Amino acid sequence: MISNCLIEAIKAKIKDPKNTRIIYLYPKINTGFWHFLWVKDGKVRHFEDLKGMEGRGLLFKGEYKEQDFESFEAFVLRRRLKIYTFKVDRIEKLARKCRFPSVNKEGFLKWSRYWPSEELYDKPVENKISNLVMIKTKKSRDIKVIKVKDFDKKGYDYCDWKYVSPYCQEWMLYSITER
Repeated sequence: MISNCLIEAIKAKIKDPKNTRIIYLYPKINTGFWHFLWVKDGKVRHFEDLKGMEGRGLLFKGEYKEQDFESFEAFVLRRRLKIYTFKVDRIEKLARKCRFPSVNKEGFLKWSRYWPSEELYDKPVENKISNLVMIKTKKSRDIKVIKVKDFDKKGYDYCDWKYVSPYCQEWMLYSITER
């Protein structure tokens, strides 16, 4: 099929305008190329050139690709934004513009508190964006960084926590392989 990502995104929006949302990835975060995707039913879909991006014209032979929204969000935040001159406010602004769910989840933008005796049960959960979490307890002024999956093993009765994610300056302290 010969088309382009913008045409296919518009066609999808026309077919189901209430349930379809178009996302634009501008060249700075998409390896120098503009790209349009559409979100419908929790899936991100796009039309991709079979030969790659180099030297393509306005129309090209391509195919449809699909992935779940959480994977797309993690991909954009973890991989694409590393090319930014790291500015947390810009990343948060882009995430809000793309309506990424992580901006409204506990522990991504602000510190959260886990304190079961006071019925505060928010605790870090495994996700595709970050597998590290910063922990600060009453007993220690130091902030420790642990893997999210190890949180329950530590048996905290009180702590403040925040994900090591693209939304915080600490993100740049850890290599991608550690995340």
